[in-house]
Amino acid sequence: IGCTQKNNSIKMALYRILERRRGAVWVCILVIYFAAFLFVASADEMNDDTEYQKKLAKMGKKAEVAAKKKRKVDAKLANRVIKAGECGDHYQVLGLINWQIPFLKVTPEKVKRAYRERAKALHPDKNSAPNASEAFRMLEDSLAILYDEEEKAIYDQQIEFKKAQRIRSALLSVKRKSMQVISPMLVIFNTF
Repeated sequence: IGCTQKNNSIKMALYRILERRRGAVWVCILVIYFAAFLFVASADEMNDDTEYQKKLAKMGKKAEVAAKKKRKVDAKLANRVIKAGECGDHYQVLGLINWQIPFLKVTPEKVKRAYRERAKALHPDKNSAPNASEAFRMLEDSLAILYDEEEKAIYDQQIEFKKAQRIRSALLSVKRKSMQVISPMLVIFNTF
């Protein structure tokens, strides 16, 4: 299952509202809201970048190189978190692996510890990447889902269902391909 992109999620939200409300007013309101959101987000990123450039201008050469290296590492982590969040993989957002083995199960304590570690690295005050605030919001969303036992159980069931669907479709694909190979052979053998 591929990751959804922001534009696709906006389109899907528009379609859902159209299906439910069937009113042009709701669509107009939603389009205006998303346009304003995207404008504010891009303005914040530009503002962050100009502030970063001003800070770099005040630094010495060694400090500037270190700051650029730190920003690159910060951006890599933020991008990894955002990509996992867009895919809907809350375990990956927190840097956890969901083993289905009982003694390696992800507990609320492990979730909280992983959240604190990532929050220290991704907080917009500490992380100099332009998209750190978005990554931090995704981190908080993942914490909310995985820390609550009921929501975590529902999320785990959804993961298992998707995994079973992928396995079923792979098996059907293999079966179809094998039948394409075997069918001509059966015709040849049945003629004798």
